[in-house]
Amino acid sequence: MAFDGIVTKSIVTELEKFLINGKINKIFQPNKNEILLGIYNLGKNYALNCCISSDNYRINLTTNSKPNPINAPGFCMLLRKRLCGATLADIKQIKNDRILLFEFDGTTEIGDKTKYYVICEIMGQRSNIILCYNDYRIIDAIKW
Repeated sequence: MAFDGIVTKSIVTELEKFLINGKINKIFQPNKNEILLGIYNLGKNYALNCCISSDNYRINLTTNSKPNPINAPGFCMLLRKRLCGATLADIKQIKNDRILLFEFDGTTEIGDKTKYYVICEIMGQRSNIILCYNDYRIIDAIKW
């Protein structure tokens, strides 16, 4: 089955049911192309898997645990710094394309409330995961 804008819309609709208003409690990066976000919502823990591998790209909820490296990669540490404790406010699809925008309500280093955005581009070989400030300035990306 092709991963196109229609499939992406279905994924967004499904994820919204389970994850909106959930709180980020864990973030893992099992390999260089995959991020796992642990989200607690409605009394349950969910694991959102964002994989940007060129041959197996996907976004899904999972129950499978994966071995993690002893030292977390830099992008994972940055996500933990910015997003742990943040609340998932919204999930959007950008212009009916294979781009998902996750909006988080979090805090800055000094405790001010702010928004962070995680943009997941599911484009095969050109897939990427990007962390942005509330004004969409890029903080970092998993691929440069």
